Amino acid sequence: MLDAIIEVHGLRNRFGPTVALDRMTFTVQPVRLPGLEQLAPMTAGLAIHAIAGVRSLPISPWAGLGVLAGWAAAAMLAGSLLLRLRDV
Repeated sequence: MLDAIIEVHGLRNRFGPTVALDRMTFTVQPVRLPGLEQLAPMTAGLAIHAIAGVRSLPISPWAGLGVLAGWAAAAMLAGSLLLRLRDV
C-alpha cells in the first residue's frame, strides 16, 4: 500500500508581482481507521474481484458483495430522499 496519496514539492504561485506561495511542500497521508476498513466500498469492491489470496483479505468476496450492495442501497435511498425534498 502507498505511504502517501499526494506529495507536492516546491509549489509556487504568483498573482502579478505578489507571491502567494513560495517553495511550499506538503504530503497528504491516508487516514487509517482500524476496524472500519471492512466497510469501505473500495475494499469491498477489490475483495469481490480477488481470485487468489482470499484468506488474506480483510473481507471475504461474498461479504464484500453485501457491503457494496449496502452502499448502493444507501446511495439510492439518499437520492430518493433528495429528489422528494427538492421536487416539491
